[in-house]
Amino acid sequence: MFWSKGTYLGPRTGSRLVPRVLALTADASQIDISFLFYNFKTWSISMNVLIVDDDPSVVRALTLALERASYAVTSVDNGLAAFAELGQKDFDAIICDFRLPFLDGRKFFEQIQEDYAKAAGRIIWVTGFADDPETHEFLETTGRPVLGKPYELTELLSLVRSVSHPV
Repeated sequence: MFWSKGTYLGPRTGSRLVPRVLALTADASQIDISFLFYNFKTWSISMNVLIVDDDPSVVRALTLALERASYAVTSVDNGLAAFAELGQKDFDAIICDFRLPFLDGRKFFEQIQEDYAKAAGRIIWVTGFADDPETHEFLETTGRPVLGKPYELTELLSLVRSVSHPV
């Protein structure tokens, strides 16, 4: 059995009604199978996220999760490329690995503070080296959220929402 149901996505997303298609399974539970019937990219996407990570598998997983949550995603694999993207577009959130080629997290953050102060306030650090004393000390001084790898995608999505919708 199939039926559709509307979901209100709130003020910042354009206040639109998004149709959902639910399937009723044999044990009477519901499964959302909307993705089989609708192209979510045709609906307005209101927030842009920049992913800065040199691990392609991390970038793929984050891109998939963020696009399913209706974010427009741009990804780069180093700090220099990230800095170039910031010159082209405004981002609502920046998910940034700390250890990067060409322009590491520390230098990237210092440069972004100087040239794009508003964007510096939208960084979410992700790193596998949060326990390193020097890295930890620097990340603490930035005042930005830090997630140690591995992390839960739900936690990251929550941080993206909070960074892109500051209270």
